[in-house]
Amino acid sequence: MSTAGPALPSNECHVWWIDASAVPVHLGACLDARERQRHRRLRRQADRQSYLAAHVLARLALAHALGHDPAELALGVRCGECESTDHGKPILLHPGADVEFSLSHSRGLVGVAVARGASVGVDVEAAGPDGDVSALVAEVLSPVETTEVLALPDADRPAALIRYWCRKEAVLKATGFGLSLPPSGLTMTGPGEPPRLVDWAGGPHGPASVALHDLEPGPGYVACVALVGWDGDRLVERDGGMLLRIAGTRRSAGRAWPAPR
Repeated sequence: MSTAGPALPSNECHVWWIDASAVPVHLGACLDARERQRHRRLRRQADRQSYLAAHVLARLALAHALGHDPAELALGVRCGECESTDHGKPILLHPGADVEFSLSHSRGLVGVAVARGASVGVDVEAAGPDGDVSALVAEVLSPVETTEVLALPDADRPAALIRYWCRKEAVLKATGFGLSLPPSGLTMTGPGEPPRLVDWAGGPHGPASVALHDLEPGPGYVACVALVGWDGDRLVERDGGMLLRIAGTRRSAGRAWPAPR
């Protein structure tokens, strides 16, 4: 993963990766009141740390792209189906800002994708144990995909299902619909092929164009990023530790964010 280069060129999508445990608690000072409230409501320590890491990394990535203080960024959510601002896809609220972002975490790994001028969705999944996946097939796969997966040897089906799920989740995040639309309504290319949205059965709201890229999050994980309306040509996976070092330099220079209230 590269750690060099400018902030966010218009033709690039950056995906930042970090181990959730590497994000120190004191960086939670850059979260807003809504984020802190949601963080406090989580009961499991692992969930709290993953939430903290994902939202801190998102703010640091956006701050790096825009040249702003991460604590001063105004973030919100918007539903792609009903336009509600009470739930849905996370968005940057700054007027005129052309940067969009998406975040995901699974079993201790956090990913954040940022891009200019395109709606972006990222999903990372930990590779699960081998086993019978038949109960999930109807929920996740379209009829065409179901035929393809059930034709595989039993041992290959879990990995295929996770790959399908990850690609679909990325598309649904990018469009802002999330799981308000069933994953089985999307048909993707097979797990061994370059990712592409083949068919959308979600009604008239399907994206006119979507670019999909499988990612390399590390051993034991599967990930994909989707970009709707993107005319860029370069995807860069980056080490989120770089952003933590920038934040640490700021803190050591006496420019730390206010303590959380």
